[in-house]
Amino acid sequence: MRRVYDPKSPAEIVTLTFDFAGDLVAGETLTGTPVIAISVDDGADATPGNVLNGAAQLTAGEVLQSVTGGVNYAAYLITALADTSAGRKLELAYRLAIRPAYTH
Repeated sequence: MRRVYDPKSPAEIVTLTFDFAGDLVAGETLTGTPVIAISVDDGADATPGNVLNGAAQLTAGEVLQSVTGGVNYAAYLITALADTSAGRKLELAYRLAIRPAYTH
């Protein structure tokens, strides 16, 4: 199953939440520094890394990553890799599409 975030416009700055809570066993926590990878899933962007806005943060069973910009009509695959206190590595990937904002 592919996980998909709601589209954002290039002007928006939003925080993506990678929720690992359901993958953790009782007493297990996320530890260390999560690794975020980004690639173009559809369309074209020569610098997809510019979409990432700062370092990822850990909060309880979640990894939070701020994103900004992006190219209209491009879509990105954003993957979070997190270590756990039990020595496991967990990974979640989401697709984020960029669409222009329309005024009504």
